[in-house]
Amino acid sequence: MKLIVGLGNPDEKHKLNRHNVGFMMIDELSKQFKDFLIKKSHSILSIILEYEIKGERVQLIKPLTYMNNSGESVSTLSRFYKVDLSNMCIVHDDLDLQLGEYKLQKNKGPKVHGGVASVEQHLKTTDFWRLRIGVDERDPEKRTPGDIYVLQDFLPEELDVLKTKFSDMCGLITSQFLSL
Repeated sequence: MKLIVGLGNPDEKHKLNRHNVGFMMIDELSKQFKDFLIKKSHSILSIILEYEIKGERVQLIKPLTYMNNSGESVSTLSRFYKVDLSNMCIVHDDLDLQLGEYKLQKNKGPKVHGGVASVEQHLKTTDFWRLRIGVDERDPEKRTPGDIYVLQDFLPEELDVLKTKFSDMCGLITSQFLSL
């Protein structure tokens, strides 16, 4: 079984925040995997979409805990499913990358990110995959502090940039993390 966990905040008011790009990516993956859906459930502090693709169980997960408490639901899920952490990918926003840039990496994350720090603290390791999605489009001359910036909604033109990159990100997850 493989788990792909998008980090974000569960309230509707946060839906288009930069911090919710992990949730947005889960939505994009769910569109690509729609023909393989087995079940949808709300449990273990999360919304879970389970798929079977080429004999492999894949779960797309949106934690219902807030971003900075994401580790609670991620650690509960990893214990419940007894998943090897090499089969888990955390998808999150990253201010160390420019808008539209992305990296799929293991053991490497942003310098500062409350949600990722919570996951690392609860799992007691950094040894898991991450899809880091760049959301930084700040003016270097008038730089909004990161903790304020990530809770602001994407501008329409920023969403357009991301939408053009989501397909490539889905392909990267599918080929490199899921090995399909």
